[in-house]
Amino acid sequence: MMTSHQEYQGRMEEQLASLGRRIDELSDEAKHAAGEVRQEYSRNVEELRRQRENVQKQLNELKQASGQAWEELKNGIDRAWEEIQNSLHSKSGFQ
Repeated sequence: MMTSHQEYQGRMEEQLASLGRRIDELSDEAKHAAGEVRQEYSRNVEELRRQRENVQKQLNELKQASGQAWEELKNGIDRAWEEIQNSLHSKSGFQ
């Protein structure tokens, strides 16, 4: 039986994989855009990649943590994930 820790970690791994695929799609779209739109897309894609890498690092740390440290890392991951979601929904080029 999986613990809530394992379930959370598994769910975040799936979400990160899905985000990676979405970033790849956006990167492809950027290649087909022109001028300023292309530059904005590229900046937004790079920011999303940076945010994703940050969450992945935190998730790797989470896997080694327990107790209070686990909860603190989880809260940090949740905040970072919310920022990513906000970035996806707020960037004009990603509508």
